[in-house]
Amino acid sequence: MRVQFITPRRRQNEDSAGLAIAIGAPTRDRRDHSSVGMASLAGGAFAAAVYLINFHGMTRFFPWFAEARNWASLLAHIIFGIVAANTCT
Repeated sequence: MRVQFITPRRRQNEDSAGLAIAIGAPTRDRRDHSSVGMASLAGGAFAAAVYLINFHGMTRFFPWFAEARNWASLLAHIIFGIVAANTCT
């Protein structure tokens, strides 16, 4: 029998909002100096780093993260990072 960890929808929304703030905060002072391309690059890189930390680093403590490691999760993180960075700039 496998036990699956299910996060309530409300908690997922709070995590997404927190990640968007964490991505946007470093770029808020650079609004006038930052281009869309640089914001996209920074957001995508930050999101990829979050993916690596969550799905590879935290797997030691939370083994069920290993099941979600795939290209779709990485792509979703990168797209979210790009959108969040461009929304906040």
